[in-house]
Amino acid sequence: MKVLILGASGKIGKFITDKIINKNILENTKELYLHYNNNPIKTESIPKSIFVKQVRLDLLDMDNIKNFVTLLPSKIDVFINLLSLFEESRFDCDFSIVQKTISINFSNQVLLLREILPKVSGGVIIQFLDTSIQSPYVEKYFWYSVSRRALYNFYKEYIEYATKNKFDQHIAFVFPKMVKTQEELNQITNIFDSIKNTDIRGISVEEFKI
Repeated sequence: MKVLILGASGKIGKFITDKIINKNILENTKELYLHYNNNPIKTESIPKSIFVKQVRLDLLDMDNIKNFVTLLPSKIDVFINLLSLFEESRFDCDFSIVQKTISINFSNQVLLLREILPKVSGGVIIQFLDTSIQSPYVEKYFWYSVSRRALYNFYKEYIEYATKNKFDQHIAFVFPKMVKTQEELNQITNIFDSIKNTDIRGISVEEFKI
């Protein structure tokens, strides 16, 4: 099994990575591809049965995006996407903040997904999303909220496209709250228990709220 994690250096990404390496989830993983931006992921002792490759990606660099795709396998069995930029981005904030937020959370990300999603043939896509920001927080994180909702809408269109083109994929949307405790992190393992025995024929969709 070949697994790709985007956003592997964050709290949830590190948690999932450690669980895979310790054979607590996705026990049949043979190749694990980990994306990072600035700092490589520090992993525990890696068993010889798993090949781990860390690949740097700066979503603001189009040449880097193109190169990143060439370093991935031709087929991916499980794709986990945790990519997002969560920082203050009010409606009237500096234009550079708007551009950075929209690029990372939506526009450049969907260009990357355009290349990755077809590789998950007969596999599972686990997409972490946040579409639940409410007032007064939406005022502080306006462009973050806009971009995350836009990504969700992209997936709705993608599901129609994939269905029409007879893709075989199981898509799991995960809507986490602010994950702070170990107990909340542990709930994430339930997702992998649920998809373990999924019969992947055509397009199927599942949603999880943590």
